Amino acid sequence: MLQDMQKTVEAEGEKEKALFENFMCYCNNGAGSLDGAIATSAAQIESLTGKVESESAAKSQRVQEIAQHKTDREGAENTIKESTAMRGKEASEFAATSGEMKANIEAMTGALAALRKGLSSSLLQTKAGQTLRSIIEHSPAVGESERSTLMSFLETGEGGSDQIVGIVDQMKDTMEADLKQSTEEEASAKSSFTLLVAAKEKEIAAAGKAIESKTARVGELAVSVVESKADLEDTKDAMAEDEKFKAELASSCATKSKEWDERQKLRAQEVEAISETIEMLNGDDALELFKKTLPSASAFVQLGATTKSQQRRAAQLLRNMLARNSSHTANLKMILLMLNSHMHGGFGKVVKMIDDMIATHGRDQVADDEKKRLLHC
Repeated sequence: MLQDMQKTVEAEGEKEKALFENFMCYCNNGAGSLDGAIATSAAQIESLTGKVESESAAKSQRVQEIAQHKTDREGAENTIKESTAMRGKEASEFAATSGEMKANIEAMTGALAALRKGLSSSLLQTKAGQTLRSIIEHSPAVGESERSTLMSFLETGEGGSDQIVGIVDQMKDTMEADLKQSTEEEASAKSSFTLLVAAKEKEIAAAGKAIESKTARVGELAVSVVESKADLEDTKDAMAEDEKFKAELASSCATKSKEWDERQKLRAQEVEAISETIEMLNGDDALELFKKTLPSASAFVQLGATTKSQQRRAAQLLRNMLARNSSHTANLKMILLMLNSHMHGGFGKVVKMIDDMIATHGRDQVADDEKKRLLHC
């Protein structure tokens, strides 16, 4: 029976060793997997951090650009507004000035025709004569000496008609030249205004398009930054969990390894104790005792001095096994009690206890197999 127990203990040791090796395999592989996951998380954190920073900077840059585009658009709109007002004023002034100049030129043309016909006296009574007088009095185109000669002619109707014709004709040419220059300047100003408005309208359209596209981009960047920050926090949390689990795994594996070393020592001590007991019970004195005492187990305790010494040795071995925290503590205590008992049938009960221990080992083995299955390593 003790030999069977020894075999069972040794078999259990092998199975526990397999379980321990599986667990350590899990420790090693688990640590490696966690290291890989942590490294991946670290790389993702670096990448996401860079992405958040670059996209935030890009978003800020786009916001500044949009503000500048709005300022440029507003400036272009104000330029068009101011230029339109100025152009309207210039056009009105040109219309008034050119109209007056055309009227004066027309009056001078009529006066010249009359003067050339010799109608000097009657000219003074006509509308053309009155217009001519107004021109001579106020026009800066008439010099002071010429103005005096012309006013004298208009007052008295006397004077050299050729001289008067020459002066008026010169005044007419000057006014026509001024009208032509004003007309050209008006046309040039109008053309410049048209080009300016077209250019500013293009600027306004381009600014509006840029504002629209960059506003959409700002929205996309804002969403991306929020998502990247969320991913970054999730990755940091996952990395922290992996690091925590790695530390717990390392602690658990170290504890398990320590427990395994202690368990190995205890199991070796159990096997040694059982082996010594078997060796003692297989001795010649013990065999002679069993021949004399069977089937009465109570006679086992009625030994001579030498046999009693062997009995005490067996009991001491069992007590040593108990002192080592054996997994079979309860059964060993009962066996020890039976060996020391003087009751009839005590040895038979010892045999039954050993059988029960073997059955218990079988159930323990089933539990160990289930643990091994769960490890999957």
